[in-house]
Amino acid sequence: MVEFVMQYLRTDHNNEKTMIVYNVPTDNCCHNFVFNTGTGKYGITTDSYMSRSNITEFSTAEEALRYLQSISDTDIVPEPESLPGAVIYPDGDEE
Repeated sequence: MVEFVMQYLRTDHNNEKTMIVYNVPTDNCCHNFVFNTGTGKYGITTDSYMSRSNITEFSTAEEALRYLQSISDTDIVPEPESLPGAVIYPDGDEE
């Protein structure tokens, strides 16, 4: 889903397409998912008071999302499970 959305975002003056991440605990900062069209790399940034303070770069979107999951307090589910009608039962039995 991230790669689908990224293709519709405009590139900024740094050749980056950016999406803010809301489900990561922060303290006076925010996290962003970034794709740099010049380098072809993905990244997770930390911004504090509208200024970038850190970026962790990855060669694939999957690696960046895996890192994002490790710092998140919520689960990122595989796309098929997030689609309407995809109900997961804890004991594996459908009702």
